[in-house]
Amino acid sequence: MGCSLGSMVCRILVRRRNLSTASRRRLQGECRALDRLSGKMSRLIREDSKVYGELLRSTRTKRGLPRARQRAIEVPLQICEAAAEAASRVSRLERVSGVSLRSDLRAAGALLKGSFEAARAMVEINL
Repeated sequence: MGCSLGSMVCRILVRRRNLSTASRRRLQGECRALDRLSGKMSRLIREDSKVYGELLRSTRTKRGLPRARQRAIEVPLQICEAAAEAASRVSRLERVSGVSLRSDLRAAGALLKGSFEAARAMVEINL
């Protein structure tokens, strides 16, 4: 959600008339990056559900537990990495946005921080 909100603001910024060609291209690159990160985080969230199920099965059957535990740590770590990258990109957008868009960018940042913190908690618990 945070990536999508950041991407929405980015697309609004791209439509500004007074942008130089270089600035427009940079913003378009940021839009693509946020869209890519949104897709990556969605995929990782689905994958996290699967690896958690595998961890539960491995805990019950006592088979493959080290690998299942490792995957239950790796996937949330990847979510942390994606959330941190997206938050950094959203933060940079704040520097070029007007006051009217800052609340959306701050909301996006808060959502991404929450995603990061939730995934970090999963890592800590699964260690």
